[in-house]
Amino acid sequence: MDRSSRLSPLGLQRIRVLDCLGGNNLRAPGYFDPPEDIDIFASFAAYIARWSQQCAADPNPLTISLLAAGRLLCGDQAAADVIVDQLRSEPFKLDHGAGICVVTPKNALGIALPLPADLQDTGRWLAGSAEQAALRAWLVGHRDRLHWVEAAGVYLPRAAEPPAQFAPPAGAVARVRHVMTKDGHAWLANSDLTLVDGVLTAVIKWNVVPEGQRHPAVRLDPAFLHHIDWEDADYVYDRPIEDPRHLEYRPSLWRRLFG
Repeated sequence: MDRSSRLSPLGLQRIRVLDCLGGNNLRAPGYFDPPEDIDIFASFAAYIARWSQQCAADPNPLTISLLAAGRLLCGDQAAADVIVDQLRSEPFKLDHGAGICVVTPKNALGIALPLPADLQDTGRWLAGSAEQAALRAWLVGHRDRLHWVEAAGVYLPRAAEPPAQFAPPAGAVARVRHVMTKDGHAWLANSDLTLVDGVLTAVIKWNVVPEGQRHPAVRLDPAFLHHIDWEDADYVYDRPIEDPRHLEYRPSLWRRLFG
């Protein structure tokens, strides 16, 4: 198996962390060479644990943040606090991708956690800002309410109840948190939840087009739907949803690597 195929299940955020730690540089001491017979996620976790131990005394804020991002993307929620504590005091603007490692930790945090809409603008995450204080408060309030989804590299709201019975009034909708996948990529999403001809359905986007209404939607299995008490959703769906939108979005290579 070629290296690209071997690493691809890790997803963009974990691969970026590897890049910044020298994990993809054959000449660097931090080169990541996962054995073929060991699970790729376990190999990544062992790599991050080893480098976290070796760099425990390193005072460099960027090193601290990058290793915290790696631990966060291995399911260590406490690493989120480290990233927030190490936020820069001034905004940082990429120059055609240059400096991507500086923003990788906070980008990983913003993508991995199901943050409310008013906390999703990572450009406003600065040391001493109201956003930093709000992030700290959010982490404290949600620390025991998150569930790590290793394959997607994200955290979903934890559901303690048995599967929910969704029986809204006719035409009513609710909001559902879930993992969305497309072309091998995964991210957190919120969709509308409703019944279509009595079938549980997530509507990804409400569209009005010249030919009439066409709504990308996915039928859901009620066995994986759970109630949650969350800021922006009423339910969580415990299985990934493949993005059904028929318009193929293929970002440029620069956007995929540095967007």
